[in-house]
Amino acid sequence: PPLDQPSQGLQYIHVTGPGAAINRFRPRPDNLMAQTTKKEPVLLVPPRLTQSAYALLVKNDLVPRKWHLEGRYGSRTFRPSEHHHDNREETGNKAARKTKHEASACTCSDEKEEDKRMGLPLLQCAANRIESNSRRDLDDELQALLATPGVEIVYLTVPRPKSAPKPEHIDATIHPELRPSVPPTLRRCPRPSSTSSRDESNAKFTFMELFSGIGGFGVALEVLGGRCLFASEINDDCNKIYLDNISHPPKYGMHGDIYKVPDAKFPRDGECDLLVAGFPCQPFSRLGAQPGFADADRGLLYTQIVRALKASRPRSFLLENVPGLAEMEMGNSLKDIVASLEDVGYNVVVEVVSARGLTAQARKRLFFVGHLRQNCVADEKERKDDEKSDASSASSFRFPYIPDLELRARDIIEYDDMRVVQHTTDDADEKNSYRLSPAQIDQLLNRSKRWKPAKLAWSDNVLDTLDGHYGITIGKGNSQLVPGAAPSNPRLFTPRECARCMGFPYWFTIPDMDTVNGNVCGRNCDDDSVAERAHRKRLYLMFGNAVCVPLIVVLAGAVLDECKEVSIGKDAADKGVNWRMKGLELAISLSLESILDRRRNDVEARLVKAE
Repeated sequence: PPLDQPSQGLQYIHVTGPGAAINRFRPRPDNLMAQTTKKEPVLLVPPRLTQSAYALLVKNDLVPRKWHLEGRYGSRTFRPSEHHHDNREETGNKAARKTKHEASACTCSDEKEEDKRMGLPLLQCAANRIESNSRRDLDDELQALLATPGVEIVYLTVPRPKSAPKPEHIDATIHPELRPSVPPTLRRCPRPSSTSSRDESNAKFTFMELFSGIGGFGVALEVLGGRCLFASEINDDCNKIYLDNISHPPKYGMHGDIYKVPDAKFPRDGECDLLVAGFPCQPFSRLGAQPGFADADRGLLYTQIVRALKASRPRSFLLENVPGLAEMEMGNSLKDIVASLEDVGYNVVVEVVSARGLTAQARKRLFFVGHLRQNCVADEKERKDDEKSDASSASSFRFPYIPDLELRARDIIEYDDMRVVQHTTDDADEKNSYRLSPAQIDQLLNRSKRWKPAKLAWSDNVLDTLDGHYGITIGKGNSQLVPGAAPSNPRLFTPRECARCMGFPYWFTIPDMDTVNGNVCGRNCDDDSVAERAHRKRLYLMFGNAVCVPLIVVLAGAVLDECKEVSIGKDAADKGVNWRMKGLELAISLSLESILDRRRNDVEARLVKAE
C-alpha cells in the first residue's frame, strides 16, 4: 500500500533457522525504508473543466474514491506546472514532440493555457481503457471530454496532497524505567511440542485457567513453559478450538459452566503455580449499559475465581478485564473485587496495560496480579496484622517493561495488490466474500454519522480495538474496515487477520465452518452463505473476547518472577530462571510469529545488527 512512512523506535535482528538468535535493540536510521516514487497516469484538463471532468471520471469509475487504497487523500488534483521539475519537463516536452508546422501554429496564449492545466490522477486500468484503440465502453460525455483540445493523458509524479497528515509517532513503551540493562536475546518461537509437553518433568510451572475462551492464556503460558492442570469454558465451540491449539489436554479435564464445577475438581492445594482468567467483561464494558454486579449471571462471576483460589491456593494469579471496571460506581466495584481477592490471602496489584507495543492494535485492559501471602491465616484480626507485615511484599510487584515494536496494520492485513489491473471484481477471490455490498457502502456514506474513510485500516495506522461486536451493524460504521484497491469496496477483517491482530501465532488453528459444532447456532442450515456469515460472526466474537497473547507472555513472566522463591521449577536450574527476561524475550518472539511472512523482511530491514 502507498504512503507507508518510515518510523523510529526499537529494533532487533531476526535470524531465521532453528535455534538462531535474535539480537539486541537499536535505534534504526531513517533511510532504511526510504520511499520510492513512481509516475502515475494523469489526465490533464483546462482549469475551467476540472470539476466537470472529475465528476465524469467518478461516474465511469476511472478515479479512486476515498475508501480505495489509491484514494486515501481524495482526488489529489494538482497543477503539474507547480510541482516537480521532472513534471514541468514532461508536460513542456509535449510541444517539442509536435511537428514544426504544429508548433508554429501554437499561440503564446495557448502555451500559457496549457501551462495552467490541472492534473487528475487516474487508475492505471482507467488509463489503459482510455488509451486503448476502442473506446466504445466509455460514456459519450467522457469521449467528448477526451476530444477537447488541451485534454490528454501523461505520466507524472503525483505530489503528496497537502491534506495528508504528517505521520505521528507515539512511543507505546510501557515502564521504560524498567528497561533491562542487558538487551534481550530472542529466539524463534515454535509451537510447543505435544510429545514433550505431556511429560510433566519438562514443565517449568503449572497453571489453571477459568473462562478460557479460545485459549489466549493457554497458548501464551505453554510458550512460556507451562503445563495446564485445569480449564473451564461454558462455550462448546471455544472448548473445541482451545483443545485444538493447546499441546496437551488439561490434567484435570476441560470443564464447562464454572458454577457446576465442584471444588473437588480443582487442582489440589499448593499444586498450581498460576491461576489465570479473563472473566466476562460485558457487565463492565463501556459498549453496553454497564449493569456491573446487578447482572446476576455475569456480573458476579469473579466470585468463582475467589472460590477457585480458596480451593487450590495457587501461588499467584493474573486476571484480565476491561478498563471500564475501574470506573464502575465511582471505583467501588473494583475495590469490592480487590477486597474479595485479598480476603482469601493474596496481595493484589492492579494496572491498566495496553497491548499496542506488542500488537498492531490499541487495546487497553485492566489486569489484576496477586501473590499468595506466605503466612496467610484465617482469623480476621491475625490476617490484618499479617497484612501489615506483608505490606512491603504487597507493593513489591511492578508491572514489567514492554517495548514498542511499532507494528502497524500493514504487518497483519493482506491488502489488495494495486499492481494487478482489475476491471471487475473476481468472485473467486476469497476476500470478496468479506467485502461490503453496494447497499452497505451507500448506508455508510449517506446515513452513518460515525463513519469516515479516515477510520479505515490504512497501512500505516495502529488498528482500533477489536471487540466481540465486530462485524455487527456494519452500515452504522461500528466496525473498522480494510480499504480495497479500486474499484473494490472495503471489506471486513478475515478471521486470520483478527488472530494476527490479537497476537496469535501463525500456527494457531482456526476451524473451518463445518468443523465447529457441525451446524450453525445449534440448527442445521442449507444456505451456505447464511452458514458462512454465522460462522464468521462466531469467530469475530471469540477473537474479540480473547486476550492479546504476547502481552500475556510478558505479564506472566513478571508474575512468575515474584514466585521464584516458592519453587516454580522442578530442579535447581529452573529456580534460577530470570522469568521477567524470559517473558520479554518470548513475548517479542511471539509477536513476530503473528505477523505476515512477507512482512518479516521489511521488519528486519528496519533493524541493525548489534556491534
